[in-house]
Amino acid sequence: MTELEPILAVLRKALEQLARGEAPDPGDVGLPVFDTFPSPADGLFVSGVQGRVRLANNTVRDTVTGITALGAAGHLLTEAPTDPGSLLDVEGNRLEGCAVAGLRLRPDLSVTVVSGNHLFACAGLPTAGEPGLGQAVATLVGSGELVVKGNVFLESGNSLSQALLHEVAIDWRGETVVRGNTVRHAGSGGGGAGVLIVTDTLPPDLVVKLSRVPFLATDPVPKPGTEGRAVLGKAATSAVATLASVPRLEDLVQMGSLKQRFAAGPVLNRALTVTAPDSTPALRACTAATRYLSATATRVRPALVDFLVRPLPLVPRPLVKAKRGVQVEGNDITARGPALLLLGNGGAVISAAVSGNELRSEGGVGAVYLRRADSTVFSGNRCQCLDAVNVVVLRVEKAPVTFTGNVVLGAETVTPPRPVLRPPWTLPADKLTLQIPVGGGSTLGVPLDQELLLGGLQRRRDVASDAFSTLLAELVTQPPPPQARAEVPTQGVLDQPTVEDVRSKLPATMDVRLGARTLYGIAMTKDDSPTSALKDLVDRVAMHAQRPEDVQGQVRSVLAAAQGDPKKALQLVDKSVLGIDSAASTVKESILNVSVLHEVLADSFYTGGTAGPKPVQDAGVQAFPLEPPPDPYAHSVIILGGSRVAAVGNATTSGVHVQEADAVVELNP
Repeated sequence: MTELEPILAVLRKALEQLARGEAPDPGDVGLPVFDTFPSPADGLFVSGVQGRVRLANNTVRDTVTGITALGAAGHLLTEAPTDPGSLLDVEGNRLEGCAVAGLRLRPDLSVTVVSGNHLFACAGLPTAGEPGLGQAVATLVGSGELVVKGNVFLESGNSLSQALLHEVAIDWRGETVVRGNTVRHAGSGGGGAGVLIVTDTLPPDLVVKLSRVPFLATDPVPKPGTEGRAVLGKAATSAVATLASVPRLEDLVQMGSLKQRFAAGPVLNRALTVTAPDSTPALRACTAATRYLSATATRVRPALVDFLVRPLPLVPRPLVKAKRGVQVEGNDITARGPALLLLGNGGAVISAAVSGNELRSEGGVGAVYLRRADSTVFSGNRCQCLDAVNVVVLRVEKAPVTFTGNVVLGAETVTPPRPVLRPPWTLPADKLTLQIPVGGGSTLGVPLDQELLLGGLQRRRDVASDAFSTLLAELVTQPPPPQARAEVPTQGVLDQPTVEDVRSKLPATMDVRLGARTLYGIAMTKDDSPTSALKDLVDRVAMHAQRPEDVQGQVRSVLAAAQGDPKKALQLVDKSVLGIDSAASTVKESILNVSVLHEVLADSFYTGGTAGPKPVQDAGVQAFPLEPPPDPYAHSVIILGGSRVAAVGNATTSGVHVQEADAVVELNP
């Protein structure tokens, strides 16, 4: 049976995918109508971008490509750049009916800003597109710094079966900001991504698979090992290159919806292993200031001469750092395939911030996939994919991750989720629970049986009452005369003041045993009378004795040693046996409480029998079953990796699953 279990598990997952309508592989991507990219020169074309270039407020209709900006290698007539770096600004353009693509930017090292553009009804003609990316309505490839903000993409796509079309495809090496865009992605017959961001060199077919196949079918969840799994493509030479192992039971803390795992050792984040670049001063700002100051000292020249000898403009020269970031904020994206793909391959350290986005996917792939990112903030997003269970997948490196305040809506699992196994003292039952502080703000909950607890307390009271009444009855040397009080002897047991106090409190015309029981019940333990001291003495001795006969013998011995005075006998017991003085009321009450606690715990953990006390576990009570390992494929959110992961305050359809993280805090409804 053990050999069939993995096969049955795979078969069950495949049947669940079919029941949800998830196709593991929809087939190969069809060949495009045009194998080569058509000539883009019929729209607005710029090549060999150097210096500062601004393309603004243009209207381009019914062309092959709306706007094309290429680097030095984009045209035969362009020259190699003399000084790397440029500023490219594409702003406020209207691109309508562009057959192949609306926007295609492939500049060299530059600061590129794409803002306020409207793209409508483009990419109706399927082509191969950029290698490794595919066809897209807007393609941005380059290095430096990129800002894409405030653009609108509407009703672009084609109907070719099995073709692939993205709305925005970004392959950039440098800081990337995507903010405030509105994307309505119709794609093609084979789907595509709403926003695709690539930060590293990827396998050639990875983008195609992730756009058409569920995320975990393309990049399956690794099977965690007990020693920790090495990061893909890296030798496990340090703590940064090894993901966390399977947690031990003692490393997990769970109370209701709160789940927490503490790090077993020091946590080293991957970003700390990269050497920070040296800070360089702003040379261009200093040069501009020098030009301004020197211009006031020169003679006035004719306009033509001034134009011909004008100095070259200052252009930015951004640095491509080993640690860079990608920000995706405030976008409204509706896509036929994944709404957002942020893909890396573990090369550079890529920090990601995805906040305040509306990310909707109408396919069965999923809504969001972040691959090989570093420190990640994923907060305040609404993610939706009604045809897939796994809506959001974060596969991160050895870095801190926060997944907070998101709403994730996806398909329900076919098989109902297993009920959460909780300790008995956390169940909402009518049982009594003893909460014992254990330090650090934590408490130990011990379930108590009310009948056993009440029985134990009553047994202590019965033993003391029986010993008190029997002791007084045995001290009577002769039966009392009618209509008279009982006579209590004083030879060697009780002194005269105690005898008179007991005689004054015993009910008249009543049997001595019954009178003693009544006297035991009405005696005040806080007054200073000998009778109360005698009652306290019997109670104190009864705490450590099981039978009334043993209590009587010990009380007799103590009274004989104290010359019949119960007060002295009580002090003798407290000081000699317990090691405290009766005057120390706080300490005495603590000892009494400890005795009661000891008996309560004994009643809870042990059961009696003819062979003596036995542990409750050996008395027929079944051990609490271990919770089965969670199934990542049955959760709406999957977070793989990370050093310290916080997933708090998220509302999801099928829950959050965190795997291979060093320290985890989860608190989700």
